[in-house]
Amino acid sequence: DALLIRLSTLIDPEIHNPQIVADAADALVEKEDYERATKLYKDLRKWNPVSFHKARSYKGLGLIAEKQGRSGDAIRHYRDYEKEAATSTDLAGIVLKRIKLQLDSDTPGDVKTDLEQLLENPVSTTQHKAEALFLIGENLASKSEYEKATAYFERVYVVYGKYRDLVAKSYFRRAEILETKLNNKSAAYE
Repeated sequence: DALLIRLSTLIDPEIHNPQIVADAADALVEKEDYERATKLYKDLRKWNPVSFHKARSYKGLGLIAEKQGRSGDAIRHYRDYEKEAATSTDLAGIVLKRIKLQLDSDTPGDVKTDLEQLLENPVSTTQHKAEALFLIGENLASKSEYEKATAYFERVYVVYGKYRDLVAKSYFRRAEILETKLNNKSAAYE
């Protein structure tokens, strides 16, 4: 990465290979040099509009926006990434990042459909699927659909027991909802 960072001052996205441009921009993001990384990502898109690496620029710009607390911009860039990289192996991770940002925003929109598509996507890992189920439960709970939410939390710890952090959160959220929202203290800890 140190070499890529040094090279980043010499790279010209108009004439250099898009992969080296994207690699250098990614290294700058890791170094938290967001200004230079943003310029490389934007120039990469400008000079290489049909390159496979264009998707990486959207992902990188989304990460920068997220780290800078600009969740609206991050969501927009992540959506652009999803359109460009429909078969990427890290697509599910970016979808989850976007959905978490949406759920934390004032206007989350309908994320359940996106999460259900993630569950059906063959490139989604089992951990992504477990996180998607948990987030569907959280989304339903935020809409006061408590009984449906508890079913999703149960699915996490029944099917995806190896992800202990998600299992613990799911047990806790289910018990909390049963005890406080559904007034069923006896079932809360079953």
